[in-house]
Amino acid sequence: MKQWMRPLIGGVFSAVIDGFAILFAVRIAPNLITLFLAAAFSLPTYFVQTVTSIFTSDPRAGETFPVFSISLLFWFLAGSTISYLVKINKAAIIWWLWLYGAMLLLSLLIFVLKLILSL
Repeated sequence: MKQWMRPLIGGVFSAVIDGFAILFAVRIAPNLITLFLAAAFSLPTYFVQTVTSIFTSDPRAGETFPVFSISLLFWFLAGSTISYLVKINKAAIIWWLWLYGAMLLLSLLIFVLKLILSL
């Protein structure tokens, strides 16, 4: 039981940070910077919605999935996995920040590609 406490706490911290960032960007201070920073947290939902619309013939089928719940689940699992595999707290935080940075760059790339393709 004790071996699962650290990953559980890491997953909860990760999900809390994700939930706060999305709610802050959407409800408290909706501006371009906070929405961009929260887009990295919502990126897993974008992938789920895209894959769903590809495998079904309905292009709007993926929009029925709740964005908040899927992103909370992804970031909880990511935080749990990182906390389980990396035993040093500072290194686990660095790995989590690298994951967030990669998601941020990927969301920027998707935004730029959609902007280019819409012209």
